Amino acid sequence: MELVDLAGPVGTEVLGIDLRESLTTEQVADVLGAFARRHLLRFRDQEISGDDQVRLCRHFGPIAPETAGDYGVISNVDPRGVLREGALPFHSDFAFTHR
Repeated sequence: MELVDLAGPVGTEVLGIDLRESLTTEQVADVLGAFARRHLLRFRDQEISGDDQVRLCRHFGPIAPETAGDYGVISNVDPRGVLREGALPFHSDFAFTHR
């Protein structure tokens, strides 16, 4: 795995890993460190399932029980996408949760 800081003060690109596979303890520590330092991670060209994404996101903290196992696609390119045309309308993530 390679971590490459993006130009400017924010962002790190994560190269050389397949997010369909579990990360090693060392990879998790490196990714979390890059996120803490640069506040944004970019993983290019990954074809992952909802379960793969949840497995990755659990490294960053607990998954809201209201959404675990409920996947959607936000896209104006993917035919399964919820947002097909135009800008994303106003929304508030997790407004329905207790915290």
